[in-house]
Amino acid sequence: MEATLNLYDESGRLIQSGKQLIHEGRNQIAFHIKGVAEGLYFLHLKNSRFSKLERIVIID
Repeated sequence: MEATLNLYDESGRLIQSGKQLIHEGRNQIAFHIKGVAEGLYFLHLKNSRFSKLERIVIID
């Protein structure tokens, strides 16, 4: 199953987007944030059956 991973800044602007194949159960997803400034962001993971939004803080 394919999942979409989007990274948004505090104002809701899309910073990065990616897609990855995932399987039922636990998955590990790598998301490269090189060049992204420190601050508060929102990470949205979704597929056809699941949607999750997480707040993250990037600190250099």
